[in-house]
Formats: sequence, structure tokens, C-alpha cells
Amino acid sequence: DFEVKPNQHYRIEGYVYNHPKNSTATLLAQKVVPKEDNIDDFKLTEEMKDQFKVFQVPEVDTDNMETKKEVIDNHLNMLIKDLEDNVTFVYQRRAVHLALLLTYHSCLRYYFREGTPDRPALPEPRGWMEITMIGDTGQAKSQLVDNFMNYVGLGNSASAEALKRTGFTYNMQKMGDKWFLTWGMYPLSDRRLLKIDEFSAMDADTFGTLTEARTSGVLKVHGMVNTETNARVRLVLLTNPAKPRRSLAEFTYPVESIKYLLPESSD
Repeated sequence: DFEVKPNQHYRIEGYVYNHPKNSTATLLAQKVVPKEDNIDDFKLTEEMKDQFKVFQVPEVDTDNMETKKEVIDNHLNMLIKDLEDNVTFVYQRRAVHLALLLTYHSCLRYYFREGTPDRPALPEPRGWMEITMIGDTGQAKSQLVDNFMNYVGLGNSASAEALKRTGFTYNMQKMGDKWFLTWGMYPLSDRRLLKIDEFSAMDADTFGTLTEARTSGVLKVHGMVNTETNARVRLVLLTNPAKPRRSLAEFTYPVESIKYLLPESSD
């Protein structure tokens, strides 16, 4: 027996035989190896820790909040300026760069308060972030995110125009007298980052099936197959303003465009 998790990638070696009852092709696995990019196999080394220190704000021996704020702003400006000049080549988009950095570095869970003997601290159920970038055509949304993703080598990408429910969340298939479930791109991105371009083209019902999963981090399926899997996904949604509007200039306040993308308040 092999310990195989349903929403991870593996390399399987074995032989294909005809099933003795119905002659369907059946794979008898002899070796199951997680792919090298599996998060479970990642080991944080001392060298990596030193490299990550570039993101840490220098310590300041003062209690003055204005001074601390200035140090933080200067450090963030340095990081974003470096990304603009060497990675994304998109300028004057400080807030977008910062939002993308925060999403990439968001933790799965975190402690909101300190524990006490009578009330031990428990991690919050959700720490991963989602961002939606809405902008007119030609504003370099995709260029900024794609260049950053290519630089760090992390994250999955898809276009909403080509995504259907069966490829995005799950698909059920019947083989012989049994039903099988195949997870889609969203649950397969558990603990990872997923970028969806042209998000306004996605079917509202397809995205609506993720309302509970985006909150709890667990995607549940009820049907011919009843099962569930972790789906803690850092989402980056890129889109133009949704119809009937064509430009953000048509809104009194650009933030109003969100209600046309996500008509359900729960989303």
C-alpha cells in the first residue's frame, strides 16, 4: 500500500493489465514517488533563512512610531524599486507590487493572540490571502504578475476563458461500475498560489462553488462520490471591468466595479 494524498502530484511506475472481470485497463503500481516540487519535501536551510532576511525590516532602537513607520516605508520602497527595475519592469504601481508580495508571503495560519494557562492560543483558521486586480486594457496587469511569477518560479496560472467547472474544481467519471473523482486546478493548488487571468470571463456559478472552500480551506464534494480535500489557495485574480462597463473611468469610484465581478455578497 502507498500513502497517496488526493491533491498532490506523483510519479507512478507500474504495469498495465486487463481487469479480470471487465477487461478494463488497470494500473498496478510498484513505485509511487512525490514530484520534486512537492511542498512536503521542501526543507528550509540556514542559507535560505539568510536570503529571506532581505525582506525583513531593519531593527530600530526607538519607541517613536513615526520613526518606525519611516523605516518600514523606506525598506518597502527599496524592495519595490528593485522589483520594478529588475523583475517586472512595470513602474508607478507601488500598491500592486506590495499586494502581490503580501499574497505570496501570506501564511496559511497565524496566532492572533498570546495564550494563557486557562485559554491556550489557537491558530486562526485562515491566513492565506487573495487579491483582485481590476484595470483597463493595457495597464500591464498580466506583465507585472507574469514577470514576478517567472522570476520566483512559484505559482500556477490559467485563463478564465478556458476554465470550466470540471477542470477548475473537480470532475466525476464512471469507469465500469465505479465512480471516480478527479480534482481540478484549484484544489491541486493547495498551499500554493494560483493566478487567473481574464477573471470576468469565468462563469459565476463555477466560482460560486468555491465560496465555502475559500473561507474554510476545504473543498467538499457531495454526489456519486462524497469526499473532501484541502484547498488553501492564494488567489490572484486579474481582470478588466466587467460588462456592461468597459472602463474604470465609467465608475464614480473604481472600487464599485467589484460588485459587477462578484454579484454575490458572500464572495
